[in-house]
Amino acid sequence: MPRITATVDEEHVALIEELSSDDGRYASKSEAVQECIQAYERVAELETENDRVRREKRAVINQRDEHRELVEYVDGERELQRMERERRNASIWQRAKWMILGRK
Repeated sequence: MPRITATVDEEHVALIEELSSDDGRYASKSEAVQECIQAYERVAELETENDRVRREKRAVINQRDEHRELVEYVDGERELQRMERERRNASIWQRAKWMILGRK
């Protein structure tokens, strides 16, 4: 594995030393830094996945809204068809009454 030299802030040095101390999680400073880099890569992957899920959520919400509008339109059309059937089946006197007094 290639070696690199890096300059880091004192607080980061303290964190790396804490992680690589005898009671820390890692056996060496190199291992601690490698784990930090891998964690950074996982965070980047999770952010990408989070963005994808948010886009899918927006698409689903938009689709739900479109479906709701479609359902409202279909319900309105059904009501118009019901009223048309009722008008066709009504007697001439009933139709005349509706013309004079208005329908329901």
